[in-house]
Amino acid sequence: MADENPRQSCLRALQQWESSRTFADDVLHRTLDGSQLTTVNRAFVTEAFYGVIRNRSLLDFVIERFRPSKLDSRTRLVLQLGLYQLYKMRVAPHAAVYETVNLAGPARSLVNAILRRAINEKEAVLSDVQSAPAYIRWSHPEFLYSRWSEEHGSGAAEGLCQWNNEPAKIYVRTNQLRSTKEALLENADGAKLSPLNAWKSIICPAIGSQPVWSTFRIQALCWPAKCSIRARERRCWMRAPLLVAKPAIWPNSWPILDPCWPAIMNRRGWLGCGKTWPGSEFATPPL
Repeated sequence: MADENPRQSCLRALQQWESSRTFADDVLHRTLDGSQLTTVNRAFVTEAFYGVIRNRSLLDFVIERFRPSKLDSRTRLVLQLGLYQLYKMRVAPHAAVYETVNLAGPARSLVNAILRRAINEKEAVLSDVQSAPAYIRWSHPEFLYSRWSEEHGSGAAEGLCQWNNEPAKIYVRTNQLRSTKEALLENADGAKLSPLNAWKSIICPAIGSQPVWSTFRIQALCWPAKCSIRARERRCWMRAPLLVAKPAIWPNSWPILDPCWPAIMNRRGWLGCGKTWPGSEFATPPL
């Protein structure tokens, strides 16, 4: 299993997703949990799996340009996987073709021919894509695009499709028990401080420079050290300061079980409601 093929794993996950009513997240998690893929290959499988699903209409549009006749489900998935690598990922074309053709079984010759034409005619294909309807370019159901166009206009509908098909941005918070934001920024390629830092003056002026605001927006998880960061939806990090969380001062207080909080709670703490603190009849019991 050490040499497990990430493209084979991705194809298997796509087949499971297409043939069942299981959510994509669950299919992917089961696939990755049952594999021994390296970190890099797990990232490849994740990007390719979600990417093919997000761009199915676009990929089918390209496939039909080269093969208008019907294809079996597995061959179509193999082609979608190959085309996504060629047009949407930074994968060397020869590697994408060679590895994908090896998955095609009896359809090797067909897949090889289509992928090589997709490379040679890439500029013409992309030009055709730009002329295609917006619901194809952004891989949305035609009925949904039509409804949005009627309600908001075609320009707004296309903007909605484009926004709705973008991958979610990755936000991480520094685990200040193990590292600092300066050290992480110095050793990360493409990491940027999140605009979340600017929210504190608008939402909760009293927060100050709590460690909870040491957040970054990144292109990929680029730090090898374990537990130096926490990846969460950025609004989650507002809970501790907005609930006035403080380091524990009562004896034998229980730890707060929330990965967003340990840095400012120093692993143990309690919650104060508004401005009530120990000694007040409204103080919150230890958590």
